[in-house]
Amino acid sequence: MTFTVTYRDKGGDLVAAPFEAESRAALFATLAERGISAVRIEDGAPKSRRRANVPVKKVALAAVLGGIVAAVLLFTVFSRSPAPKAAPRPKPAKPAAVKTVSPRIILPTLPAETNKSDMIVLPNGVITNKPKTIAEAIKMVRLKPGFHSYKDVDEVFSKTNLFQIGPYKTLNLKSSTEAQLSLVATRPRTLTMPPMPPMPPHMERDFEVAMNNCLAEMEGDTEADVAQKKKIEMLKDMMHHYVSEEGMTPSQALQEIQNEHNRSANLYQLYRGEYMKLLLQNSPDADAFYDAAVGKLREKGAPLFDRDAKYIEE
Repeated sequence: MTFTVTYRDKGGDLVAAPFEAESRAALFATLAERGISAVRIEDGAPKSRRRANVPVKKVALAAVLGGIVAAVLLFTVFSRSPAPKAAPRPKPAKPAAVKTVSPRIILPTLPAETNKSDMIVLPNGVITNKPKTIAEAIKMVRLKPGFHSYKDVDEVFSKTNLFQIGPYKTLNLKSSTEAQLSLVATRPRTLTMPPMPPMPPHMERDFEVAMNNCLAEMEGDTEADVAQKKKIEMLKDMMHHYVSEEGMTPSQALQEIQNEHNRSANLYQLYRGEYMKLLLQNSPDADAFYDAAVGKLREKGAPLFDRDAKYIEE
């Protein structure tokens, strides 16, 4: 079968090109392998935009008929006497608007110290809202130069009381590297990673601390704690492989782990979205597309979905 696929090339221009495939499912697999993101897919080859030549006799006949119709319409309009127009009724005058002057509101200035439960004082003296996640705490201590060590992050995060300090404390994280890997481990594999906070300048030393710290199971750990520790240790092994075997820097290795997560999530969202469109259209190609999509997701190690387009727990 021939399909016309409209997509954007590397320069950003729309291109409509023909593709040969046995079905729409096979077409989607071919486009995914070539890295093409389709904007529109139509059945058949691209249609020519050239206009067909109109016979001269038909054009002349159409012009004569058009002239006759126009003459009849003009005769009908001008033969009728126009009806007298009613004088417009005067509009009632609008009452003058009464201007009200609202009192000026002066916001109180924030005192140097505060006892509010939702405020904290950073190590550099800045008063701000309590962070609700460790990513926010990392961002806070890097607002000013000089606060790059993980102990400052831990100091800020410990002031959140009962927000999330308990679970992170039991994990026994000792470096910014482990903190970011923890965020990757807890992010659902079906969703892409949000922008991550920047890593400290001494990334090499921080990486060594992370590699030497073993997140062993401890008394009082929940099943979620144990599962998260295993995921972090697995990501640390991947990061160590990138640095020692492939010659990446610790920052590049961490970025590659985050990119791999996003590639997997994007592939899952792409195939699941196209499959849901076929289901809504009651397309006969839905089953074939599902088999092809699941095969590709398994090949890439991406999360899977069932025939109802629901996420399959791993």
